[in-house]
Amino acid sequence: MNYDNEREENVRMTRRRQQKQEARKRWMKIGAVAAVFLLAVGAIAGLYFHGKNTSSAKSAVTSETKTVKTKKTAETTSSETKQTESSDKKTEEKDLKTQLEAVVTDYSKQIEEKTPVLIEEYQAEIQNNTGGVAGLSAIANQKARELQAISDEGISKLRAAYQAADDKSGVDLATLINQLSANYTNQVAKISDIYLRTSAALQAEMSSSQSVSETTEPSETTETTGSTTASDTQTSSSQYGEYAGSASTNETTASSQSTQSASTVVLAGEGPNQIAQRTGVPVETILALNGMSMDDYFLTPGEVLKLN
Repeated sequence: MNYDNEREENVRMTRRRQQKQEARKRWMKIGAVAAVFLLAVGAIAGLYFHGKNTSSAKSAVTSETKTVKTKKTAETTSSETKQTESSDKKTEEKDLKTQLEAVVTDYSKQIEEKTPVLIEEYQAEIQNNTGGVAGLSAIANQKARELQAISDEGISKLRAAYQAADDKSGVDLATLINQLSANYTNQVAKISDIYLRTSAALQAEMSSSQSVSETTEPSETTETTGSTTASDTQTSSSQYGEYAGSASTNETTASSQSTQSASTVVLAGEGPNQIAQRTGVPVETILALNGMSMDDYFLTPGEVLKLN
């Protein structure tokens, strides 16, 4: 009986050991599974955070790259803007100067082309002149004023374009105006020359006509009286004296006609004294009629002055 009891006890102990071993195996399996699970979770978490950090790093690098590119783009844009502004400024300066020079060229050409036309008109109009030297002067002054109108229009355009420009640096308006005025002066001098030639020819013709008339009258008186050779000699002497007197009278008449001219055109290089000497009008009269004095006067070639 004791033997059976021991045997049963051994069997129970054996079973308990087996149960403990099986339980230990189960826990080991559970532990292994848990370990594997934890390892897997850790690996997944590691991969996740590693990818996130990598993405953040890439994003940071990309952001830095974009920032650098943006800065470079901004610098390039700023540089291009400055270059564009500088180029625009230079272009504006060049355009203004070119524009003003074009105005000078255009109006100088108009003045040069108009001058021969005005001279032809002057020569045609003087054929019907009945006012003597004063009439010639009036016609010449009218033609000079037409040229001056073209010059004044050109100068007005120069000033308007200059005032409208924002940047006037590098542009000398006075020089451009002087260029146009000089061209006008050269052309109006041609009208003055033709006026002086025609007025001189008219004065010579009038003087010659008066001389012939006064010389003919004494000759007819001598023929009708039938005087002797001695009286013929005296008559000839008388005629000579009268002819000389007539020449003197003609010079006085021509001078008087020149003095009576309504106006005159100022020639290049002339001052009040030269104009008075040319026209025969006293300096004081010329200055007074035109609101000037010897201490305060300004004359430009082509300017029209009153003479009476």
